[in-house]
Amino acid sequence: MAKENVSELKKRLEASEKKIGELSSLIEVSKIITSTLDLDDLLNLIMETIEKVMHSEASSLMLIDEATGDLVYSVALGEKGEEVKEKFRLKPGQGIAGWVALNERPLLVPDVSTDERFYSAPDEETGFQSRSIICVPVKAKGKTIGIVEAINPVGKKSFEESEIEMFEVFASLAGIAVENARMHKNLLDKQRMDNELAVAHQIQQHFLSRRPPESGMFSLGACNVPAWEVGGDFYDFIELPEDRIGIVVGDVSGKGVPAALLMIRMMVEFRFAARECDSCKDIMKRINDAFARDSAMGMFATAVFMVVDGRKNEAVLCNAGHWPPLVIRGESGNVEAIEGSRNLPLGVLPDIDYTEMRFRLESGDTVIIFTDGVIEARDDGGNEFSMGRLMEVVGAGGADASEVVENIFKEVGAFVGQRPFHDDLTIVAAQLRPQQSWKR
Repeated sequence: MAKENVSELKKRLEASEKKIGELSSLIEVSKIITSTLDLDDLLNLIMETIEKVMHSEASSLMLIDEATGDLVYSVALGEKGEEVKEKFRLKPGQGIAGWVALNERPLLVPDVSTDERFYSAPDEETGFQSRSIICVPVKAKGKTIGIVEAINPVGKKSFEESEIEMFEVFASLAGIAVENARMHKNLLDKQRMDNELAVAHQIQQHFLSRRPPESGMFSLGACNVPAWEVGGDFYDFIELPEDRIGIVVGDVSGKGVPAALLMIRMMVEFRFAARECDSCKDIMKRINDAFARDSAMGMFATAVFMVVDGRKNEAVLCNAGHWPPLVIRGESGNVEAIEGSRNLPLGVLPDIDYTEMRFRLESGDTVIIFTDGVIEARDDGGNEFSMGRLMEVVGAGGADASEVVENIFKEVGAFVGQRPFHDDLTIVAAQLRPQQSWKR
């Protein structure tokens, strides 16, 4: 009887020591979770602790690839762990791990040779021999994001049912660690993106905020407001020989950094082409061919390139799929849309022969070129500003080109109210001054 009591006491003591060891390990893992936010370091530390507690020959943690649904090794410990990690991933439902992830419940397999769910390829490839596996799902915010498994208990034939509960606790801690690390990474990524956007905004505004060239012959004005931190609208004034001025306004499809990068490239292309080509249509053809050849992701751009010649009282323009410019006739105050010369946008097809058109400009006439962010600006009811409203505002004129631009922008802003612009907005105006006011 005494021997039985001693034996029973010894068993209880061993069980208590095991429980204390497990609790100590849980405390250790809890400390690990708060020790670092580097996901790789974190998971390796957790898995090393789990392997010690489970007394297993090997262990692994696999996370679900959200794009494919596959299970991908994040950590694989043991003699052949690195080799398995590099060569294998599991399809949904494949193997014991795949089954656990798909069914979202733990599984103990005492003998893998008798379980048809066992996937033997890693063993065959590495020479490792799996005998018994315990595998449980890893969850974050109630969603299964992967699995954790222990393979081959040391010193005994199989894992025991009593070990599943503790293993699930470790899996829960692993889930918390993964979620915390991912949230931290997302925060860092957002901060980095915000910083990059701020730099991109500064670079873009450097290109767009240059003062128009001084000219006694022309009054020039411009306004650009991106809907996002950076945008795809662009404009430029290019001084040309014989007192002429080249004006380009364009709108790259899309928004954000890709559109902004393409916009900067196109501004540079227009500057070079304007100095090397003899006509507006040749400029457009050259840029279109380069753009169509190198264009990615189906991006394109609409644009107007116009050369104003005050000495000849005329303007020449080529329109690549853009809204027609407007002209305020200084003498009558009438507003005209410069229709004609509508060609395909830039980058849609190569080898396009563009057409151009000429029109008269008299002293006091003002040309306005704008992007669709102006006429498609919306009020609280979803109504668009529209071409009709724009022509009414333009008809009010202005003392010079800058005032015309300012009037349009104020009216669009009042129409939109407190709502942010849903598209980039650009307005450019050029007014031919009366000859007697030209500065020689």
